[in-house]
Amino acid sequence: MTWLHNPVLLGRLAILPLAVVQWGIVMACLSYVHAFRPRSWQRVTTCVISAFFFWCTVAAQIYGYQWITSRRHANDDVVVTTVIVFESLLSLVLIFYVSKHRTRFFPGVRHNDTGTAN
Repeated sequence: MTWLHNPVLLGRLAILPLAVVQWGIVMACLSYVHAFRPRSWQRVTTCVISAFFFWCTVAAQIYGYQWITSRRHANDDVVVTTVIVFESLLSLVLIFYVSKHRTRFFPGVRHNDTGTAN
């Protein structure tokens, strides 16, 4: 029996590419958030959409693992729980880091004195 016939290993490998999707969604939403004025409905909408897709990515990882392995709970596997928690924490660190240093990552977005993007 090869390692490709192990459903637990396949489930673990299947959730890893979704980390890149999660980080891409975070970076894309951060690039749009800074284009709007502070406390505007566009900025709030972008943050809500970002949080929704962030949650959907974590849910897709959990349900994908359960579907591949036919396990009832993904919490039984310590590796999967560790990977999901680590990816989420890394995404939150990315959000705070890019929010603080946004002009370095998104040089095209500049704000004038009124707080609107040019």
